Amino acid sequence: MFVLDSPAKPAIRSQAGSSVTPGKGPGSGQQSDETLFATLPVDNTRVATPKPQWTQTKGPVGGSVQRLFFTANGKLYAGAGADLYTLTDDGNAWRAITPNVPIQGSWQITEHEDTLYIVSDTELLASADGGKTWDSLGTRPEGQLIDLLITDEDSAAQADITMYLALTDGVFRSTDAGKSWTSLNDGISDRKIRAITAIENTLFVGTDAGLYRHGSEGWEQLPVGESENVRALASAKHQLYVAVGAEVKAQEVSTIASMRMTMGTALSLYRSTDLGDSWQTLDFIVERESSQENGFGFTIGAQVSDSGTGLILDTKIVASQENLLVLNGGKSYYSNDSGKTWDNLGSDISDIGYITTTNTDIFTSDIEHISTTNTLYKSGPFGIYRTTDAGKTWHPFNTGLVKTGVKDLVATSNKLYANMGQ
Repeated sequence: MFVLDSPAKPAIRSQAGSSVTPGKGPGSGQQSDETLFATLPVDNTRVATPKPQWTQTKGPVGGSVQRLFFTANGKLYAGAGADLYTLTDDGNAWRAITPNVPIQGSWQITEHEDTLYIVSDTELLASADGGKTWDSLGTRPEGQLIDLLITDEDSAAQADITMYLALTDGVFRSTDAGKSWTSLNDGISDRKIRAITAIENTLFVGTDAGLYRHGSEGWEQLPVGESENVRALASAKHQLYVAVGAEVKAQEVSTIASMRMTMGTALSLYRSTDLGDSWQTLDFIVERESSQENGFGFTIGAQVSDSGTGLILDTKIVASQENLLVLNGGKSYYSNDSGKTWDNLGSDISDIGYITTTNTDIFTSDIEHISTTNTLYKSGPFGIYRTTDAGKTWHPFNTGLVKTGVKDLVATSNKLYANMGQ
């Protein structure tokens, strides 16, 4: 919300002469002096009137937050539209560091050796100063964005870093910092990419027809689980996690009421500690459950892709060291022992429980100490929420984050009221 500071025009006295106190007699009031008019120089200097200026207010706080990103050195970033925020040093508020990042459409953010990278719908950007300024590294291949990975030097390609760009219809590699891209689609050209991750320099992609590992001979399919459809993929150190299960699709049940029913399917989770050569089944099963979507586009616990297939992409895994978070169908699950035991964090917090998992991320404040701090952050269309008790209770955490859409304003008795439509 913005306030217009419109200063009043200054009162300028432009008539020369003498002034007396008005009375009832004739001739009272200001009297002109013709001699003075003839001899007094005329001042034609114009007094400039300050132009009105718009100033953004400090509230209402909140707004749609599409990305949360936690760096290796413990810094948390939040992406709201084209603006980038970070936590203040005391961790109690948000601070805008980059207004209007030059990005278009959807985007992902990652880091490598203290450099931040953003990949948008059209190009790749890099920042070496913590996100204050951004440089374009070049355009990227066209396609629906999945993710961007950066690994250390590739001795075969004689490159300091290697970038992997995952799109729905393929994977591309760059060994010149994003200036050019090479297709890696031989062997997976007829697959739909669902997720991508890497352990050191070994690349893995999850597809609608299985999990694949990239080596010197190209892509190799890794048998895991009974279903070939990979719903999510993540890695931490030398541990590889994959969630498999049948595709979830939306089914139209009422064209009059514009209602849709989505049926969740059982989800199986596996872990490998030898780059996918063998697998351990984790005790994690989500039973079938239903949800509805109304005519306003809200969905309970499901994210509908924009590919026109009706496919629901509702699962996400976040892994770091021994800690594991799984977001599935609007519910969240947490493990601090690599998936041996689980805590059900429940469904989405009450006042945004109807939202989809679209643009919703869960990350830890300090993943190395999550077992003691139990602090998690969650983003959505109404801002950021934080829990300090491992998901038992959630609270708004939006101080300093001013991206709220204001639908109506009412001013009365020197008070201003804003309707945010929540």
